[in-house]
Amino acid sequence: KESPRKESRDDMELIAGQKLKLNELAPGDTVTVQVAFRLPDTDISVFGLDDERQLKDDRYMVFFNQPRSPHGEIQADFTAEQATFKVRLGDLPPGVTRLMFTATHDTRPLRDAQQLALTLGPARFDVLPGLQGEKAVMLAELYRHGGEWRVNMVAQGFNGGLAALVTYFGGEVAEDGAGGTGADDTVPAPLPPAPPPAVPTGGPVNLSKNQTVNLSKVSAEPLTRVTFGLGWEPSVQGRSVDLDAG
Repeated sequence: KESPRKESRDDMELIAGQKLKLNELAPGDTVTVQVAFRLPDTDISVFGLDDERQLKDDRYMVFFNQPRSPHGEIQADFTAEQATFKVRLGDLPPGVTRLMFTATHDTRPLRDAQQLALTLGPARFDVLPGLQGEKAVMLAELYRHGGEWRVNMVAQGFNGGLAALVTYFGGEVAEDGAGGTGADDTVPAPLPPAPPPAVPTGGPVNLSKNQTVNLSKVSAEPLTRVTFGLGWEPSVQGRSVDLDAG
């Protein structure tokens, strides 16, 4: 009697929408993700997000101009046609529960690339077949669920480019920034949009760490002067200084 054939994980091809437990592809606490591409001026990045897929700390956006996170939990190496990310999952801060790997281009849709593929362990994900006119694409996501890490092949994005991508993750982009958010931007169905931030209507504005406020929306009157101040309580033995900025 012939023995059942065990499925091999060697050279495993993944498809858009597929989800797997990460330890099936990359056992251990350190993960290496490679993105190969063949389209000049393509930028490959990874966003460290919270459970709501929001970027609370822009130091955890790792890209060409910022190739490592604050403590080296995420480190990137870039060549002309490949980006390699090494991630120490156990060292990520509690607020970073998702890692979204992305590809963007300022002027051309990424489907023009001769190659755009993500490799994780023995698995390879060819992103190109599912693309249309997107200039910013979420390639794949590592996320923590039920105490373990999983991976999701996304392959969805935005026609508006990097600006639309950053805005979707809760960041702010100058209106004249590259790849603006035009009317043809598309929002992928599987990822729910972030709730819009509350806009203050006047009076004091209480901010939490890393929170931003668009001052042009505080009042209908033009903003002409901003004053900053510092306040502190004198240090006493056994207690650090309480310093407040306003």
